[in-house]
Amino acid sequence: MSEPDVKMPDQMLKRGSTLDNFVHSPYALRLVSFGCVFCAGVMLLGPWMVETWSDVLVLDYKTTPQEEFLPPFTGEWWHNAWRHGAHPWRVAEARFDRLEDIYKVYEAQMAYVNSKAPQGIKGGSGTTTPRTAFVPCCGDSRVVAYLSHRYDRVLALDVSEEATDRQKRNLERNVADHDHVSLLTADIFDPSLKLPNGSVDFIYDRQGLTSIPPARRSDYVFLLKRAMAQVGGKMYIEGTHRLMSKGPPSTNNRIRGPPFHLDEDQLSDLFPSKEGYSVACDEAPLRDFLHRCEEKKRNNDVSYMTDRRQYSAFPLKCAVWRK
Repeated sequence: MSEPDVKMPDQMLKRGSTLDNFVHSPYALRLVSFGCVFCAGVMLLGPWMVETWSDVLVLDYKTTPQEEFLPPFTGEWWHNAWRHGAHPWRVAEARFDRLEDIYKVYEAQMAYVNSKAPQGIKGGSGTTTPRTAFVPCCGDSRVVAYLSHRYDRVLALDVSEEATDRQKRNLERNVADHDHVSLLTADIFDPSLKLPNGSVDFIYDRQGLTSIPPARRSDYVFLLKRAMAQVGGKMYIEGTHRLMSKGPPSTNNRIRGPPFHLDEDQLSDLFPSKEGYSVACDEAPLRDFLHRCEEKKRNNDVSYMTDRRQYSAFPLKCAVWRK
């Protein structure tokens, strides 16, 4: 006995024929082609578009902890960095060939602290020489030679043997009598190291604090505080203010280093007023740059985005003293 024929509703027949006609039409091929091109475009241009629109819309990204990107900052690591010339923190001083020219820079730095600290720094032109100066993370900076002419005792320290060897040659070349200069190759965090305790009148830290991994900054600052004199102790700190870049966390400008990012708020947290410290910073180059970018932005000049990528780090000059 044969089964009776089942008739499909006219509506379903129409729907089936319409779908069948579309599948076999040239429009289906165009749609599939468009989808493939769109997906390929997203894969190729997606990362660039994310970064570009993040700049335009000023979107912030959560940063990944620095420790996930940093190499181990051991003495050997720094020694190799000096041997292979991987020390961008030297650029500002290396451009001065004559000792007289770099000495003028140091005079200006001390004058800045003089203008901020109530009693100024002893040891500059026309002032009484203090007892002790301390230069942590000294590298081969000629500031050690400069301070040796103005202080009764100078202590300079660096973890890299290559750096202290260069520093020793600088002293022998530029200072006739440097018996009052103590030059140490040591890790400042070594508990067996005997650092001054409350006897340092002036601490000169140029890119020392910013060369320390941010997770250890509080330990480093603790040693500086302990070394600085309780009365009249003063400090010159120079760091690098990095602009916050927009984009994936792995490209964030502020986790790069050394030198690592430092700003006045961070420094004020490290030297809080409740502990009797005062902090003043000169960020004129940064303010001028941001002002120019705002002017371009108001004038619909998109080159400000290129400027922000090209000029992403600025010097930060600060004075720290006890009230």
